[in-house]
Amino acid sequence: MKQSYVSLYQIPYKKHILAIFLIIIFISSMVISFRLKAYSSFKTYGVFIDNHLYVDIPIDNSDAVNKGTYLKIDDYKYDFKIEEISDLQVEGSINYQTYSLKIMKEYQNNQVVEITFYYDKQRIIRKIIDIIF
Repeated sequence: MKQSYVSLYQIPYKKHILAIFLIIIFISSMVISFRLKAYSSFKTYGVFIDNHLYVDIPIDNSDAVNKGTYLKIDDYKYDFKIEEISDLQVEGSINYQTYSLKIMKEYQNNQVVEITFYYDKQRIIRKIIDIIF
């Protein structure tokens, strides 16, 4: 069969199924990305001393703690309260501050835990646009 522009119009319907399926998936993903919201996250480590959680946070990521909604330790969510923020400290070429946080659960003294801060809740499409531009 000779391929031409006219022959493209005469493609049987069964060959359009893939195109229709892809269009449905694209439209569904767009609708979902406009409806769902997601948090930005920042992972770090902290130490429990005298029922306070001490965390060293670089200045670039200080908004993750200051504007944080909640934090997660060992897959459990906790609300937190900032008790104290240290003065600016320098280690090598990195400026950081030590945050003293209060959470409802008590851990052992000098226990090191991995912490994930969740902040900046936005729609998924907004996050995609921010990454692109």
